[in-house]
Amino acid sequence: MCSDELKNEDVALRLNSVKRLSTIAMALGEDRTRKELIPFLSESNDDEDEVLLAMADELGSFVPYVGGPSYGHYLLPPLEGLAIVEETVVRDRAVDSLNKVGALLPDSSISDHLVPLIKVRLPPAPYKVHNIGRSR
Repeated sequence: MCSDELKNEDVALRLNSVKRLSTIAMALGEDRTRKELIPFLSESNDDEDEVLLAMADELGSFVPYVGGPSYGHYLLPPLEGLAIVEETVVRDRAVDSLNKVGALLPDSSISDHLVPLIKVRLPPAPYKVHNIGRSR
């Protein structure tokens, strides 16, 4: 995995790597993306705002790279982390991406993964999470 680039001290290099996440995921394959890349991204929410913003944006269209809608719930943990960062623009983009992912999830994933995220783990309205799930 290209974790060296994603951990690099140079913000521009990290930003470029995040913008190439789909290419990285295609190279890894769906299984390794779910088992390696997504957990890594879940732990990477303490970066510069521009990197986090790009990550939130990329993850909104990442369902095909984790194996399709049945596996889309794997994207919820990194988006959850991004939805609670301090920077409003990052939170808003993460919520937008949660809406995109949520719209593709099968009903079982919505009830098992998305609803608990919204009702239990994410903070209320100031973080705009009340809009998640309404896009269906």
